[in-house]
Amino acid sequence: MPLLWVLYLAYAFLPAGLFLRGLAWMGWGSLSAATHALTSGCIEIMCLGMMTKVAFGHTGRELKPAPVIVLAFGLMGACAVCRSLVPFIWPAFYHHALWCAGALWCLAFSFYFLAYWPVLTRPRVDGKPG
Repeated sequence: MPLLWVLYLAYAFLPAGLFLRGLAWMGWGSLSAATHALTSGCIEIMCLGMMTKVAFGHTGRELKPAPVIVLAFGLMGACAVCRSLVPFIWPAFYHHALWCAGALWCLAFSFYFLAYWPVLTRPRVDGKPG
């Protein structure tokens, strides 16, 4: 179930980000990359997953995301890897990774917006108020 594994994916970036932060404090790698593992990885993926779940719940829909939303989850995971792990492992590719991460982030949230604009601007499917 994608609504569950996206939360696991987000939680996986928490220890990864803290581990990278510890390495950066010891002089190995970038503190910025570690911070982005926590923010792009943990926080942003969690936000996307929870926005999806809450949008379904508050509109009376079944908790089953469309394939484009599952793709958005994967894009956010790739964004987090590009923004945190690539610069940490290959600092020479920092600028390429930054642009790649930005493009993936924009794509992921654009897919979310396009998929959920109709869901959030129409009445609930179960006929309840709200």
